Parts: sequence; C-alpha cells; structure tokens
Amino acid sequence: MQNVSVNVRVNSDKNVPVKDNIVNIIKQKSNVTASEMANLLGVDERTIYRNMEKLKSAGVIERVGSDKSGYWVVR
Repeated sequence: MQNVSVNVRVNSDKNVPVKDNIVNIIKQKSNVTASEMANLLGVDERTIYRNMEKLKSAGVIERVGSDKSGYWVVR
C-alpha cells in the first residue's frame, strides 16, 4: 500500500470529530482514498464512509469525477 504523507492532527484530542479530520485530510490531499484516511486516523474504513456520507449530505464535501480518477472538493 502507498504511504500517505499528510500532516493532520490524528485523534490526539478525542474531542476532535472524525469528520473534522476527514475535511483536513481532503484539504491537503484531494485524491485521498477512504482506506488511506482510515489508516491515518486509526479507525475502521466503514467509519470513514459513514462520516463522508454525512459530509456529502451536508454539502461540506463533493466528489468530482469518477471513483477511480476523481477527487474531493471541500465546499
């Protein structure tokens, strides 16, 4: 697996929601995968998917392009 180089505060404060960490990661690397985020944050991949769906529904993030070659945008 490819090593992801992202400077993000990862669960150092339990009061920082996973959603906030996801947004920070996407701001730094728009083509990051859910698997990479799960590894960075030390949570299950399903947790990433669940939180990303909430962020998409709230209009915070948006996927541009295909699943394979697209990228994320923070609104």
